[in-house]
Order: sequence, then C-alpha cells, then structure tokens
Amino acid sequence: MIRVSIKTERFTYTRDLPESWQDLTPKSRLRLFRIVCKVQGNLVSMAALNYLLSLPRGMLAMIPSHQLEQMLEVLSWLKVDQDPVPIVDSFEHRGVHYYLPKAKFDNGKAIEYPVADEFFTKFMASGDEQSLLNLVATICRPADPNADETDIRIPFKNRAEVLVRAKTMRHLSVEKRFLVLLYFSGVKAYVYNLYKKWLFEAPEEDDDVDQDLDEAPEEKLPVRKTDGPDFGWWGSYLDVASSGVFGDYEKVLHTRFHTICTWLIKKRIEADEMEERYAASRINHNG
Repeated sequence: MIRVSIKTERFTYTRDLPESWQDLTPKSRLRLFRIVCKVQGNLVSMAALNYLLSLPRGMLAMIPSHQLEQMLEVLSWLKVDQDPVPIVDSFEHRGVHYYLPKAKFDNGKAIEYPVADEFFTKFMASGDEQSLLNLVATICRPADPNADETDIRIPFKNRAEVLVRAKTMRHLSVEKRFLVLLYFSGVKAYVYNLYKKWLFEAPEEDDDVDQDLDEAPEEKLPVRKTDGPDFGWWGSYLDVASSGVFGDYEKVLHTRFHTICTWLIKKRIEADEMEERYAASRINHNG
C-alpha cells in the first residue's frame, strides 16, 4: 500500500492506495471490480480512485493535477485482464459461499479441467451465457466441512451436479461471472505455456501465441503416441490409470491436475529417450 496525503485549507486526509488486488479486502476487490467493469474508457482510473480515496464530495476535483497524476500512476496495475491468480478467493451468492480454485489451478483436480475447458470453449465461441454459468458452477463450489486445507471445496462429482448447481446460480451478477472467466482464461494460458513443450501440439507460429482473452491459446490436447482415436485429456487419464500409479480411473480423475501433467511429461520424456536410443542403435547396426 502507498500512503498519500490530500491537504486542504482546513484538513489533511491520509489514505492508503493499493498496489495490487491482493492489497484489498475481498469485499473491496469485488466492489472495485464492479466499478472497473461498469465504467468505460479513461474514466475507469478516476472512478476507481474516487472509490479508494473515499473523500468528501467534490474533494477529488480539488486535488492538484501533479498529485492526481502520481496517484493514478500508483493504480497503473488496475486493469481487467486474464490472470491465473483469481481476484477473489470466494464470493457469496444467495447466502452460499462459493470458493474458486487456488492460483494457477494449484489444487484443481484432473476431472475439473477438461469439463471447465469445454464450457469455456463453448462460451468463447458462441457467447452462450449458460455455458459461462456452467463454467462457474464447475470450478466454484461450496465449502466441504470435511475438506483438508489443500482444497476447501466440495468434491467434483459429475456434469449432472454441475448443471444443477448452475441453475441455483442463474441470477449471479455479471461481474462475478466475468471474474471467473478471466481467471480460467488465465489458467488456460498458464497451463499451455507451462506444458506446451511436452504435452501440446505447437501451432504453426508457436513463439508468437496471442495471449489475449479473445484469442486464448487453442490446446491441441495432450500429445499421445497412438494410431487410435484421440480422446484428449480423457484418453490421457486412461493412460495414467492403466499404469496404476495413482490407482484406478476414478482415483486418477480426482488426483491433482498438475500432478497428472507432471507424470505425463515424465512418460513423454521417457518415450522420447527410448526412441532416440532405438534410432541410434539402428544407425550403429546399419553402419
């Protein structure tokens, strides 16, 4: 937080300006996010500053221009963009608290990602609000009283449960839907950039992927060296289950998503190394 002082002839007002979303309380984050979503263009920063300073009416216009510019510079971070770090950890809707996954989908389960990704892709392609609500209902869930500290949310069961939960969220505010959309879009970009070398087929211009929300990277689902049909993540999960490392298929689905990705990378590296050794042995044999 940056402390600023606004002086008048009679009073001096001292305020703390945040340097990131995390400097604010969850309630203040939601209120500020609502302002950012509703106000357009160059007025966003001024509207945000007016809310954060909470000065008497008319005081904002009395701040000297040079000091106003300095305060607006402090708020240069304030923008609406995809980010794998959620703006809020949870939100309330009709008396129920819904919790988002942790930053970078750290505690997300394997089963959640492809389901959420399906709804995200449908919404981005068509603008269908029901698909966006389904995305929210997939990854935002109430607290489980028996949960451990790694994931406070009730376990993900199935798509049918998601659709039922989405119905209870049909009056969810636009800004809460939007902040979940920004978070998951940021997660998709993070997952792609983190694992693209091993798990995804690179696009033609892989080094110049546009990370804007409107053009989130299209994942050519995990590369699987097989001549059979490609079932994307679900097929990769079947491969993992066949190894027995994490248990049967159901247990794999409820294993941490990033743990499964790490295992898939390990197997991919092992397969590549085996191919290289085989190719080298053929060269030596023919040589």
